[in-house]
This record gives sequence, C-alpha cells and structure tokens, in this order.
Amino acid sequence: MRRKGFCLHGILFDLFGTLITVESDDNAHKALSKKLAEIHDNKFPWEEHFRLYNDLVHGKEGRLTSSQGTWKALTMLAEKYGFKVKVSYDDVNRLHLEYHIRFAEPYEDAINAIVYAKKLCGKVGVITDADKEMAYGILKHIGVLDYLDVVVTSEEYGVNKPDPRLFLIAAEKMGIEPSKCVVIGDSWKDVEGAKRAGMKAILVKRRDTVLTVEPDYVAKDLSEAVEKAIELLRCSTTT
Repeated sequence: MRRKGFCLHGILFDLFGTLITVESDDNAHKALSKKLAEIHDNKFPWEEHFRLYNDLVHGKEGRLTSSQGTWKALTMLAEKYGFKVKVSYDDVNRLHLEYHIRFAEPYEDAINAIVYAKKLCGKVGVITDADKEMAYGILKHIGVLDYLDVVVTSEEYGVNKPDPRLFLIAAEKMGIEPSKCVVIGDSWKDVEGAKRAGMKAILVKRRDTVLTVEPDYVAKDLSEAVEKAIELLRCSTTT
C-alpha cells in the first residue's frame, strides 16, 4: 500500500561537522598536531600546524582532504623551519585514523536524524572527504553504519568535494535521481557540490563558513535539517 506524504527519496549526510561534532574533530586534529610537533622535537608550534591544516582543508580555497591537509601542513612547516620530516605519509595517515576514531563523538541528534530519515525515505548515506577506513571506522564507532545504504569517500573514487561527481556517484549507488536527493552538510563544499550535482542542499550552521552558492535552507541542527528536507521533497512512500 502507498500513502501520500512528505518524504525523501534519498538523503546524504556529510560526516565531520555534521554528524561528528566540530569540537571532537578539532580535538582530534589538535592532538594530532601536538603529536607531530612532539615527534619533530617541537621544532614548530603545534598551533601553527593546526591553523595551516584548517586553512588547507576548511578555508575558502581549501581543496584537500583531511589527511592530505595534515601532511601538507607538516611539509610546509618543515620547509619554513628547516627540519627533516621524520614520518612518512603512511605514518601520518595511520595517526590520523587512530586519533579521529578515538576522539569521534556524534551530535546528540545525529543517530535519531539518520533513523528518522531512513524510516521516511528508505535510502540514506554518507558522503565524505575522509579516507574509507576512517569513515567506516567512525561510523561503526558511533553506531550508525548499519543504517546506511551507501558510504562514499573521496579516497575510494579519487575526487574531493565540491566536485559534483562524488555526489552523483552516491546518488547512482542509491539508485536515485540526483533531483530527488538532499544533501545535509556544514560546509560550503557540501552546498556547492550538491547544487552542481542537481541536488537540494541544506546547510547546518555549525560554524562560520563563506558560501560560494546559496543553500536551499539553513538549519540550526540536524533535527531541523531533516524536517526541512522532508518539506523540500514531496513524494510517495511505501508503508
């Protein structure tokens, strides 16, 4: 039997800053910056590494993934302060994974938002610039992996947000037309990527961000975002 109502054909959540708290993400990176400074005998201020990382990943011109930004910031500081990098890119990736899983904390409404969206539309997923192993590790750690139909990572497909191809891959894997998908994220990359892919975009206002395109709605939290997404896409759902 089918009933008319407000629902989503498909909803895609960003991971860091959307499902995972900004604070826990920042804490993971601060701890990692401190560890890298310690490994290099504190030849650079860990705070500077943390600031560089944020500019490279979250800044207006940021195009790097989280692990790429961590490595790039380290090599930039090595050049600036004249020290030899003592770790490999793989070493940094391993530490990056370890710290992010250890510190990951979901927003209090994250699990309920995913369950609610899943109940209404049947298809939910995560799209992230995080490495595949990290994304799956964190999603399992916070207890939402089993609710997801797709997890699409930049590492797996070789493109980063806001490249629309990453968003289109997610829609294809869910078997849903892009126009019937809503992306919920906290970054300009989520909004721009969604709009370029022909999807609706809802920005969850976690922190100040300079937008390149306007979202369809700005929400204060995930609960409001999911409710608004239901309004944006009217469809039929099977009960």
